[in-house]
Amino acid sequence: MQCLQTFILYTSLKCEQIERKWLKQILLSD
Repeated sequence: MQCLQTFILYTSLKCEQIERKWLKQILLSD
């Protein structure tokens, strides 16, 4: 169970990083 929680947390963090990168690129390209 702990393993699954860690995996979910890690995945959501990764997604957040990617989203931020995307947003930065979009804002910069404007």
